[in-house]
Amino acid sequence: MTDLFEDYADLDDLAERLKTDDPGERRVAVMELADLGDPGAIPLLATGLTDANAGVREQCAIALGEYDGIETAKALVIAVVDNDETVAKAAAKAMAELKDPECADAILPFVSHGSAFVRGASLRALRELKRPDTLKAALNALTDPDPLVRAEAVSVIGFLKLEEAIPALKAATSDGDPIVRRAAVSALSFSQVKIASETVIDALRDEDWMVRETAAETAARFPKTP
Repeated sequence: MTDLFEDYADLDDLAERLKTDDPGERRVAVMELADLGDPGAIPLLATGLTDANAGVREQCAIALGEYDGIETAKALVIAVVDNDETVAKAAAKAMAELKDPECADAILPFVSHGSAFVRGASLRALRELKRPDTLKAALNALTDPDPLVRAEAVSVIGFLKLEEAIPALKAATSDGDPIVRRAAVSALSFSQVKIASETVIDALRDEDWMVRETAAETAARFPKTP
């Protein structure tokens, strides 16, 4: 009981320190919130994402990487659209650490955001959540004008390991950008069906040497590969 009350006292103290005029003091308070490991810190960190100081906002995004769950995801999708690049990148990195499939509900709307960076970060986060209902969004993203977004979409599809998505991965091996083709070839390693192995073998003749290298590495994972 004593430890429990001590934790709450710490949380209250840090909440007060987040209101100080010194941004350096607020950043230190945020770091201590991350160390607490108390889910009660999530609302405080979410509020900190609206701080006037970009350094404090960045630290809040980093600290949220220590937590999981839908409330964390709701906070991070706000930070990933921050006007400050360092804050947005910190949020994107933290989003990629999320593991609770429920987080997809907060992230999915951002797959169609106007910023390619936000779209890519959202897809990267969805990849780790492995929720089947994210397939549609990932398939739609295969036509995105930004190749890095398309590559992230391919990764989401690959991680889902759904046989019905293999034709989409096969098509992605003919994408105009080698980064997307490499991602597609790599994603096919999750499947052992014939069309997957045949597509990987075909990629051994790709014009880009890095795609060919990925194809060779992927082909080695298939049984009885010629």
